[in-house]
Amino acid sequence: MPVTVWFVRDGPQEQRGGSAYDVALQTCVDRIGLNREQWIASLEKSPRFGDQSQPHSHLDPYHHVVCKIDEAEAKSAKWKAGYYLIALSPEEVIAILGPPSEPWD
Repeated sequence: MPVTVWFVRDGPQEQRGGSAYDVALQTCVDRIGLNREQWIASLEKSPRFGDQSQPHSHLDPYHHVVCKIDEAEAKSAKWKAGYYLIALSPEEVIAILGPPSEPWD
């Protein structure tokens, strides 16, 4: 199972739409710097960023890149299942991995 790479906005809303990329774990490690220390949340609830008290628009820009590793992939790779926050902007990831999957928004 590939790792799903998401672009995430600030705000309280859950992530909508599809992932920007579905790529191999090793590709995430080698190309966008994913590492074990970037784990931020379990799979139970997707992470939220920014001010949670104010609704935000679906037109707001994406600010964060999150990788989701499911249970099966985590177990086979000896990683922790969950969400990992990448230290790159969405624009930087697009420059590295190319155009995202359609439709990702």
